Amino acid sequence: VHNLIRGSDRQPGAWTTIGGATVKLYGSCVVDGSGAPGTVVAVAAERAADTGLTICCGVGAVRVDTVMADGGTRGPTHEWATANGVVVGTVFE
Repeated sequence: VHNLIRGSDRQPGAWTTIGGATVKLYGSCVVDGSGAPGTVVAVAAERAADTGLTICCGVGAVRVDTVMADGGTRGPTHEWATANGVVVGTVFE
């Protein structure tokens, strides 16, 4: 998953869906994490040591720093998550 996001960064952007809306993911790194694939396990604000949204994968997890929702602009994941009700336990489709 990290390599897909990294390889698609800038254009076209790796994408997923949540609540029927398409979200493009940018700026990922591999981190520790366990849980069902697609499950959000952490949402950290810009001031936190580990900023971004941490999403479980089949093995481990990825932390995504930047997102762009349908019709939106690219921005920090914590702002998008707060505005869209994405919390720990939310599952990407």
